[in-house]
Amino acid sequence: MIATGIHLLFAVIYLAVSFLSVHEASSVVAVSWYIGAVAEVTIHLGLSSLKALSLSDTHLSERMNLLTLIILGEGAIIIARNIQTVVKNTFLKNSGDIWSAALIGVVTCAVTLIYFIYQMYFDWMHSGKLSHKRQMFWVSWHLPFHVALVLLLEGANQFIVWSQALQSIKSAAQSIVDINYELSSSPTTKEVVRILNETVTELLESYPPEDEVAALDDVRRTYKSLLTLPDSFWDVNGQLADNDPDMVRWLNGTRDLAQTVFDGIFASFSLAAPAEETESTDVQSATQAAYLATANKFETVFIYAFITAGLVLILMTVLHVVSQQHGHPGIKTTSETN
Repeated sequence: MIATGIHLLFAVIYLAVSFLSVHEASSVVAVSWYIGAVAEVTIHLGLSSLKALSLSDTHLSERMNLLTLIILGEGAIIIARNIQTVVKNTFLKNSGDIWSAALIGVVTCAVTLIYFIYQMYFDWMHSGKLSHKRQMFWVSWHLPFHVALVLLLEGANQFIVWSQALQSIKSAAQSIVDINYELSSSPTTKEVVRILNETVTELLESYPPEDEVAALDDVRRTYKSLLTLPDSFWDVNGQLADNDPDMVRWLNGTRDLAQTVFDGIFASFSLAAPAEETESTDVQSATQAAYLATANKFETVFIYAFITAGLVLILMTVLHVVSQQHGHPGIKTTSETN
């Protein structure tokens, strides 16, 4: 009855907080979830000292092991899904992008990471009955361990899509810049816009933006603006200053087209496009701005992934020490007894 009453009490608290989160998205609501979860776990661990609610002679250890296995399995599934996304946006679309050595290394490391964590966790978990204090300590340390493990696996998966997204941005920008080398010696404005349209259309077909209608409207407006350039512009554009009205129109137009393609790349890889407003004036500066904005997000993922990797290793070591039976160095591991 005590355990049932506690579950019911916290169920009502979580229900109230869930309704508050709909109307008020604040840090107080989020903190309430964390405080409630910690309080519930603490109370249940304290009640486990009672004989009727003891953790001894239960299947809790097996359930914790199975939960760890489920988390590792979900990590493997997400890796496979991200690899599928990369393949869909490269080889299946004939985008011309190939897997770089860095991307192959990231995928290999992500798969290897899951395998080593699986081996270390189950080889370090010893069988046998634990004392009440050891059992309670072993269970309580699994909560931060599972949180750190989930974050680590998510970070490893993010490396895959971010790596390919950066490579696709570089390739798309280069395709737009290379248009200058495909022009004839004295091109007309219509010829330039036609070649530009063919390149951008091919890129947008490979990487459709999230809002295709709005993106296509922006592209059409850019083409109309570029069509107002005089034919004589292409003979002297290399001699004009960047603040020349015609040069500004050309640089801004190609920048806007490149940014639309970049947004499509982010959408294709299910990534949030950088929200920062940039002051780029041409394709090169737009590419650099996209790289910097993406690198800032990638740096955050990089930092927390390596922090959680250290936490996972530390927590696995603690769990190994807690579950170790002193005086029995030859005890078989959980993986051996299954």
